[in-house]
Amino acid sequence: MTTLIDSLTFGLAATVIIGSYLGFWIVLFVMPLIPTFIERLTNKPNRDNPGGPLSERDYSVSEFGYFTEVLPGRVKIIERGGEFIRCIMSYEGHIFRGEISGENLRPNDDDYWEVRETLPESENKDSHPLPWKTSAVKWVFFLFTIPWWIWKRWVFKVTGFVFTGIYPFQRVRTYPLEYFKKLKHGGGEDEIIRVEDYSDHFRVADFQFPVRVPSADTKDKIPVRVFMDLMARVFNPYQTAYWIDDWSSRLSAATVDGVTHFTRGREYDNVISIMDPKKGRDLSKEIMKSGNSNRVNTNSVKVIGISISQALVMDISPVREEDGVRLGEVARARVDRDSTVIRAEGRAAEIDKQAAVVRSNGAIGLAVLAAERNVRTASAAGDKAIVVIGGGGDTDPIQAAILHELKKQNEDPQP
Repeated sequence: MTTLIDSLTFGLAATVIIGSYLGFWIVLFVMPLIPTFIERLTNKPNRDNPGGPLSERDYSVSEFGYFTEVLPGRVKIIERGGEFIRCIMSYEGHIFRGEISGENLRPNDDDYWEVRETLPESENKDSHPLPWKTSAVKWVFFLFTIPWWIWKRWVFKVTGFVFTGIYPFQRVRTYPLEYFKKLKHGGGEDEIIRVEDYSDHFRVADFQFPVRVPSADTKDKIPVRVFMDLMARVFNPYQTAYWIDDWSSRLSAATVDGVTHFTRGREYDNVISIMDPKKGRDLSKEIMKSGNSNRVNTNSVKVIGISISQALVMDISPVREEDGVRLGEVARARVDRDSTVIRAEGRAAEIDKQAAVVRSNGAIGLAVLAAERNVRTASAAGDKAIVVIGGGGDTDPIQAAILHELKKQNEDPQP
């Protein structure tokens, strides 16, 4: 009897344990199928933003979240207790350097997290945000670790969200970010505004980063305001996250260094002409030289895992309004001067031509010049005026022939 009771007790206990085990996993696997359920548990650093871009952060960052969205070209960092755990990425055609066969790097090496392209001819596969890494512990507790890994993959496949850990023990790294943003208004006008918010990712694909240089001196001491649009990318998110407190300020500083170094050695006229794409390449090269330098004790961004591929000049103008007015007057005076010189050169050429005619034709040449002068006088006077040509005496047949020929040429000009 005791044996029967023990058997029933054991069977009941086993049924409860197995039922609880299966019920637990059934609930978990059903969760992603409930609309918006997983999305409500995702991290959103700007969750408390009252709305719209703000020039100053007047709200706190939100670190709550069990899941996160990993968009292509972005890397997020998982931390536990403020300590680095791993980077996650879902970017087709790209792989972390440490996952390339033959690299012999460990996850605690910063070079491990350098993002590289996956070579088609290699045996390597793109990095997955939820890789399976074999360990003895996983095989000992396989009844939990294997279904757990399958569940995380299932959630990612169904919703696109990655399980990051149990909040608040494990979370996505967030940080404050400051940048400029271009807004387009209804009339087609652009407005550049300064924005402060929070971010939870690092862009390993090319991204635009506008930078405003409020004042840069030129060689002739006329300060200019420059607005640049950089094209850059993070190639090592670990270095960008942990080797500097604020990568956006460093990128802006590198741009300012390049602009000021360029403008100080050139006069204002030369600087303002960089709006021409051909001349703008010189400034772009200067900024890339400053930002992509390997020197550590500079504002280089390469040493913190960022590379600049292009720098475009969006706008350049004098800082002081009176400088713009004065320089406009100088430009207009220069145009007037140049036009006066050109007209004088044209008149001098005409006189030389007339002198050559007189030298080669003698009296007849003089007669031609006199007749041409009379024809021009009559033409300028118009058809309402009476212009007396000659002294009123007998008509000179040579002069009459010349006048007839000039009149004919004026009426029937050659193309």
